[in-house]
Amino acid sequence: KTALEYIDKAMKREVRKAESTHMVLVWEMEEMKVEKRRLTRHELLHLYLKRMESLYADFCARLQVTDKQFSGKPNICVWYLPEDHNQCGLALCEQNAKGGVKLLGGTPRYTICGNKQNFKDDDALHRNLVHSVTHLLLSNVAPAGWMGNIKGGWMDEGLAHWFEDRYWGICDNYCYQEQNSNVDFKGGKFRLAVRKMVAEGKFPPVAEVFVQNVDTLTLPMHAVAMSYVDYLINQDGAKFYELSKKLKAKVSTGDAMKEIYGMRPLEFEAVWKSFVLSTYPTR
Repeated sequence: KTALEYIDKAMKREVRKAESTHMVLVWEMEEMKVEKRRLTRHELLHLYLKRMESLYADFCARLQVTDKQFSGKPNICVWYLPEDHNQCGLALCEQNAKGGVKLLGGTPRYTICGNKQNFKDDDALHRNLVHSVTHLLLSNVAPAGWMGNIKGGWMDEGLAHWFEDRYWGICDNYCYQEQNSNVDFKGGKFRLAVRKMVAEGKFPPVAEVFVQNVDTLTLPMHAVAMSYVDYLINQDGAKFYELSKKLKAKVSTGDAMKEIYGMRPLEFEAVWKSFVLSTYPTR
């Protein structure tokens, strides 16, 4: 119990929280319907902890990494009251905002106001946490650091979208467009959108996408970034992890890709396009 006292101290009261092998979760939400059942706060706390552990296991399996490569446990705080979310952001994440607030790198933390005004149901909230906790894990896996503001935006957002797509086939979380939560791209059906862009030759060029920060990615870039990750991670997860290390070391994506995959950006673009056309749905 004492290990998590810093959270109560930051919030100036005792909050509902639990710790699992790889996660710390604060859950100050009301009861909620999950599938057909209304779950109590306590049941939800354990359900969400279990869900985050399963994301962690999937992340490790995909990137072929182990516990040894993580230096900090993601702290995830889900609040019912906006003022709690604000206070937590300032006290534990060094900033606050209406949408989700993250602290990335060595002490990975995320706070969000999870009430009905922000998330219509359990699925929407679960998806937001999958997206956001993927960012925490990618920033914490060795070497700890955030690539999203040093031209690694495509991988940072692409991987977070990829996990949303993997479980739901929908991507509707954007880290820098939270001011307007209605921002969406093609109903969140990224695969369909990417297939159409590639077929019509109207996709953002790889050379442009590869140099963006998270906050400069356009909506079409978010979609193709998910698709680049889809291609690369299915080729070889360990190489994808190697690529992430290079991006954190400020090596350009183009140079890192040449070194790890033996492809220049334009060669990558060609194989990625044929992958999309042969595997993505048309409707």
